[in-house]
Amino acid sequence: AFVVGRTLIALVVTALTWLGFWAVGCPLPWLFAVGIGLLVIIPLAPLILVAVAAIATVATVEAHPVWSAVGVLGIGIAIVILEAYALTPWILGRKLELGFFTVLAATLGFGILFGFFGVLFAVPLAAVAKLLGKEVVLPLGRKTPPKETPSRD
Repeated sequence: AFVVGRTLIALVVTALTWLGFWAVGCPLPWLFAVGIGLLVIIPLAPLILVAVAAIATVATVEAHPVWSAVGVLGIGIAIVILEAYALTPWILGRKLELGFFTVLAATLGFGILFGFFGVLFAVPLAAVAKLLGKEVVLPLGRKTPPKETPSRD
């Protein structure tokens, strides 16, 4: 479910990036869109490719290159923010049966505590914690002592 969710997020990000970069006149929008879609699995890595796309736009666009580059940067940053704070919690939350805020809180919490690797492993760890809680901890609390059978004296 995790891999399916990440793949779906990558496809959505790729489509949005291509559309946005094409609209502002970025050269080779499909190439940057596919690259950003593939890099979306690594937190904040797409921002590097967004910066490269903005530089390529300034270097190749003849009419208003600075404004085109600002448009590429703006769209790229908006898509990265949308992916991190909306798409990932919503899609992975549905696929892994975790709540939107659970995914968001796990990502922020693990990110603050463990940095890059915390963000990278936050959702899988939250899913494992939920599974352990559901399968191990809750059944331990529900066990009732065995009923005593009445004696036949």
